[in-house]
Amino acid sequence: GAIFSLWRASVGRYVLDEARSQQLFSEFFIWDDFPSQPGEVYTYEGVCEQFTYQKPANPLKVDTSMQARHPRSAPWLKPSPASMAAPQDKFKQQFFLANRTGLLHSRMLLSPPPPFSFLSALSPPVYSRVEIGLTLLPSQADAGADVALTYPADPTLLKQQQAAGVALSKEDLPSSLWPAPMLKPSWSPLSFSGRDYMRAAGPGFYVGCAYRTDEAGNYM
Repeated sequence: GAIFSLWRASVGRYVLDEARSQQLFSEFFIWDDFPSQPGEVYTYEGVCEQFTYQKPANPLKVDTSMQARHPRSAPWLKPSPASMAAPQDKFKQQFFLANRTGLLHSRMLLSPPPPFSFLSALSPPVYSRVEIGLTLLPSQADAGADVALTYPADPTLLKQQQAAGVALSKEDLPSSLWPAPMLKPSWSPLSFSGRDYMRAAGPGFYVGCAYRTDEAGNYM
């Protein structure tokens, strides 16, 4: 699909020589795309697709005839292990700084289409910690990413963070109208795991990858 093609194209900054990479991104500062103080909220509109990963001979070549025959498919998203899944390809990602720690976090808003619209009111809140910096990816062919979104999927780690007082809480949110973070482990609705990844494709524009695995162990 088109989104996957953009993801593969965005790997260029990681395989270019240092001089060429600096020429392309010398005036780009990733922190300009995110809040600088608590209370600010930066909202991004998102679109996703499901694609079974296959290593191509040329990662930057797009077969337009194949794209026409196999258009972008809407994945089934699931906000938490106990939630119902629904097919959807649009969402919103709201970025904010926690009031107590100043750490960058995000909130994902899902909007299932009819007849699944009622699930949006029943879905638990989806929050993640946002880590900016070079991150290696599960798939070696995909090189790295600029941003990692980590979800409280590990129950042991979540309990440690809660005991230390650094787990995201209601007091950290930019609005009292936002739902409180869950006190139990939760995952990414995209990957069903504890981590997703994003690359900067341009100022204010990001492309990401949420790695799932099918029954055969292939990345999706």
